[in-house]
Amino acid sequence: MELLVFMWDLLEEQEIKGRPVIILENKDGILHFFNSISKFNSKSDRIKAQYFEIRDWNSLGLKGLLYIDIGTIFSIKLNTIDHAVKLGKLSLTDVKELTVFIRKYRKKLGNKVGKKLTAFLGS
Repeated sequence: MELLVFMWDLLEEQEIKGRPVIILENKDGILHFFNSISKFNSKSDRIKAQYFEIRDWNSLGLKGLLYIDIGTIFSIKLNTIDHAVKLGKLSLTDVKELTVFIRKYRKKLGNKVGKKLTAFLGS
C-alpha cells in the first residue's frame, strides 16, 4: 500500500480548507484516503483512539504535529479535485507503525469496523 500526503480543498463548515490527506488507493479515477487533523487535545478520548500521530512530520515539510484519522475512509473522484499539492511520502517507520495501529484499532472494535478498512488491509 503506497501512502502519500496531499493537500486538498475540503468543504468544511462553509469554508474551503487545504488539508493533508493520506492516500490509500487510486483506482479507476477514485481516490481513497484518510483525512488528517492537527488539533488533537480538544478531542474526546473515544475520538483520540482513532488518531495516529505521524512521527516524521518534519520530513514532509509540515509545521507541526499531524494525526491521521483512521475512523473513516473517504472516497472522491479525481476529476473533482481542483487543487492538490504533493507533500511527500510517509516514512517507512510511519507506514509500519500506522499498519500496526490500524490492526490494533480493528481488533479493539471487532465487528464494528467498516468493510472498507478491512478490504484495504485484509484480515
